Amino acid sequence: MSNIGDPKIVDQIVSRPDSRIVRLIVIDPLSWSDFERHSRLLQEKINGYIAFVQSKQLYQIPGRRIPASAEVHIVVRALHAPSPAAEGFLGRVKAFLQTKGMAFKIELARKG
Repeated sequence: MSNIGDPKIVDQIVSRPDSRIVRLIVIDPLSWSDFERHSRLLQEKINGYIAFVQSKQLYQIPGRRIPASAEVHIVVRALHAPSPAAEGFLGRVKAFLQTKGMAFKIELARKG
């Protein structure tokens, strides 16, 4: 279930014991028809993920061993393909996250 409107909730965390990569997944069911609203919600959500990592909460999850040198990937699992305007916005998000030492990726979820 998506909580894209709540930046304090990490939708999904995926890690493997044999890997330094930790994927923080944003479940994004929204259409890009309202670009302003969608981009604002996504930006707030990603800012929440950044705060989650920078505050070290990622490393305090009960039952999970996250390596101190984790390679954090923020992944938006989108139901709808980005519009041309969204592509530009997402490119800026990727560049910004790189300055924070994090990777960024969009994955289109399969419908049905």
